[in-house]
Amino acid sequence: MPRTLNPCGTQAAYKRHKARGEQACEPCNQARRDYDTQLRREKGVKPVITYGVTSLVEDITFLLSCGEGEHAILKATGYIGRERTLRMRLNKYGRQDLTAQIFNTWELAA
Repeated sequence: MPRTLNPCGTQAAYKRHKARGEQACEPCNQARRDYDTQLRREKGVKPVITYGVTSLVEDITFLLSCGEGEHAILKATGYIGRERTLRMRLNKYGRQDLTAQIFNTWELAA
């Protein structure tokens, strides 16, 4: 009896893409994210930030324009307890202005 392959949009299809050295399609990437989220929930692990720097900068800019403070921004972006990581990520992409606005650091604000 021939084997049937799982269609795109499943964890198995994602692995098949990677095994062939292909770029995974969007349904397979979503299946992988869903699978990872489910595993983290079962293990009780905090979620990992999965969005890119562009959307992170947009989110932070919007929150700052609304008058939100450091804690609200960290909570909304998922960086509570990982302030140093957020600073490094923003600084790496040349957004020291946002770092100064969020954290009110004297050396960056001056």
